[in-house]
Amino acid sequence: GFAIDINILKNGQSFLKKVSSTSSWKNSGVIEIAKKKGLKWGGDFSSYHDPIHFYDDFGIKASDMQKQKLAGRVDKKGYLLV
Repeated sequence: GFAIDINILKNGQSFLKKVSSTSSWKNSGVIEIAKKKGLKWGGDFSSYHDPIHFYDDFGIKASDMQKQKLAGRVDKKGYLLV
């Protein structure tokens, strides 16, 4: 619920995809737009290149969400109950 994976089409053809280089993604302007909207980019991961991955963790770690789920504070759709 924190992320989306996308491929970019140009003229109906796949233009940017997982195998596309970091420089191709950066030169497209897509990364700049995403970051201006507050998203983080999987191409910045230090251990794994995932350029199609965009996400916002809202300052919450996945392990913290798991703890909330185990405590019964997350509903069936994944929403945190407050």
